[in-house]
Amino acid sequence: MYISHKMEEIFAICDDITILRDGQWVDTRPLKGLTMDSIIAMMVGRELTQRFPEKAMFRKKPFLK
Repeated sequence: MYISHKMEEIFAICDDITILRDGQWVDTRPLKGLTMDSIIAMMVGRELTQRFPEKAMFRKKPFLK
């Protein structure tokens, strides 16, 4: 048994994967044929359209006038 959120390690050493979300079993599958995105979707319960969305560093409108 190996517990991790480090996807690269999971793909390197695992044959099967069990997904848990909020302490509940979601699925157990062979790792072969799964993608990182499909595993993450099972982990969070939805498709992620942006894993690392851009963040605006500055406000476009003045905060105070």
